[in-house]
Amino acid sequence: MIHPYASAAYARMFEDIAQPLWVEAWGAYVLTREIPGGGGRDALGIYPLAPFAPGADLRAGLAWLKAQGLVSIGLVPDPATAPALADLQEAFTLCLPFKTHLLVDYRRPIAFSKHHRGKVKRALEKVTVEVVSLAEHLDAWCGLYGNLVDRHEIGGLSAFSRSAFERLADVVGLTAVAAFVEGQIVSMHLWLADPASKVGYSLLAATSPEGYRRSAAYAVNDVSLRLLAHLTSVNLGGGAGLMTEQEDGLTYFKRGFSNREVQAYFCGAILDENRYAALSNGTVEAATPFPAYRFAPPPPDDVYLRDLRAGDLPLLHRWYQTPELWHHLVGDFTARAEAEAVTYMQQWLAPSETELRLGIEAAGPQAPRLVGLAVFSPMDRAAGWAELHIMIGEPGERGRGVGRKAVAALVARGWVLGLFRIELRVLETNVAARRVYESCGFRTVGRDTSAQKAGRPVEVLVMQTDQPASATT
Repeated sequence: MIHPYASAAYARMFEDIAQPLWVEAWGAYVLTREIPGGGGRDALGIYPLAPFAPGADLRAGLAWLKAQGLVSIGLVPDPATAPALADLQEAFTLCLPFKTHLLVDYRRPIAFSKHHRGKVKRALEKVTVEVVSLAEHLDAWCGLYGNLVDRHEIGGLSAFSRSAFERLADVVGLTAVAAFVEGQIVSMHLWLADPASKVGYSLLAATSPEGYRRSAAYAVNDVSLRLLAHLTSVNLGGGAGLMTEQEDGLTYFKRGFSNREVQAYFCGAILDENRYAALSNGTVEAATPFPAYRFAPPPPDDVYLRDLRAGDLPLLHRWYQTPELWHHLVGDFTARAEAEAVTYMQQWLAPSETELRLGIEAAGPQAPRLVGLAVFSPMDRAAGWAELHIMIGEPGERGRGVGRKAVAALVARGWVLGLFRIELRVLETNVAARRVYESCGFRTVGRDTSAQKAGRPVEVLVMQTDQPASATT
């Protein structure tokens, strides 16, 4: 019996972007890639977790990889099969806490959170869940996963192709569980299980917009975890992105099902110091991000969000007193004296549980300057919901992409805050703003039939974007 992540069939899943290489001393595959610019090849562990066979010789494996001419290797050991932490720290030049993985341990009492129990109950009334064959439903799965990749700009190892999923369908131990609405798959979760350790793994999951509306992922997880109850435990993985410690939406979703946590580690080793230094501008220290030569410093942001300051309030008042600005906004212009308005806006400077107001700053010739306001109001973090508002007050900054970057930044902040759904209202006639929102993942879900401007009814669209209930591990 071989660990699914150590199987040749699973390693072939990555052949589109990397070359699998068997490391006998570890009883596992690694993936080798060309280094950009002709710098040779390096290696990384199998995604999402690198399994080690019992008695794996860490040092022997590293020495063999060095002999293959590789520059470096980075991997995340599977917590269920990893050697002792002290052994990892001794063998690898870098060994740091990476993510907290959330588990369902069947040896302990299992009790979903109250929120999740309610979600599961309602979801099971709206969808039908069953075990399916990935090969037979490949079109549906690729559609779901393709939307996930586009929406969250997923790249690297987890941006799988259709051919990769075709190979995955042949992996022994794969279980696919799907939710159906009127015969159409709206959510699917792929699981793997190691027969030796009796540990299951959440591999990939994706949900359609209709599935989000019906909370289908909750029903899929509930059925899946009952189906996998013959195992000792199931690793649900960690949060979204890299090095996540904050309670993002994905972590919140997983935590509501789990009853145990385990720390995962990132391990890295420089195998060829001379070439590593040449590729990394003289750097030979193993430190994050690793390997250094694959992480060029990002350019400074030209648009970003910051806390409001008292000195901003008079400028905000002047923007709000521009009648032309209100032609594009949902709401009416109201004339106010500056002293009165600034006094009222003082409350915006204090932390609030029901709203978030941030300044939009853009790079200028000499220094950044405030150009607009980004707002969640109202905001209900307990319910995971907020309404978004964006105002670009400086006319010269409109039409230059500032609004799109501000919307994207505010939405990203919402996911970090644990929101699941963000809504907004926009005039149907404001085509430019609608295109900006659509480019940031919003879709039209209805109309606000009560909206008025100057006492007259206006056509206002309600748009919405949802944080995925499940994504890659």
